[in-house]
Amino acid sequence: MNWLLAGAALLGLAALSKGKVMALMRKPVDILNAVADVDPQYNPVLQPGQINGQPSPGATWCGKAIMLILAKLGLGIPWGEYGTLINTIIEWLDAGNDGWFPAINAADAQAQALAGKVVLATYYNPGGHGHAAIVLPIAGPMQIAQAGKTNFNQGSLAKGFGNIQPIFYVHD
Repeated sequence: MNWLLAGAALLGLAALSKGKVMALMRKPVDILNAVADVDPQYNPVLQPGQINGQPSPGATWCGKAIMLILAKLGLGIPWGEYGTLINTIIEWLDAGNDGWFPAINAADAQAQALAGKVVLATYYNPGGHGHAAIVLPIAGPMQIAQAGKTNFNQGSLAKGFGNIQPIFYVHD
């Protein structure tokens, strides 16, 4: 009879969404590996000023970089055929969709990242395009990976956001 209960438990676990199962097993190194796999710094589809390899002044790909990294971690965000403006994604995150919630502050965000949770640093720009980056699970001053006007796999929060204080979202 115990095997029947064990089987039911396994079926229940399998019924959880991919993102939920992965979140239960995720380690900080998984986030670092996802960033390395996507490689925002050198990935040709994430380079600023280009669309499909053609010059397009002003084009940046923070939303696409986030989408690709999150997909490696078993998570998804809304993404249209030609991309989604980051302000729209931030509105979706702010609504608490798919287990996302705001961090209390930067220290909380970094603690969550160090615990293996996926954390996004975001800036909602009511007058234009916003910005987003993934918080890396690295101790010390907060480090992020981003695509944007400049792309990097690891850099300081200030390198990506300047003097802007981002809002952080955590996936539980």
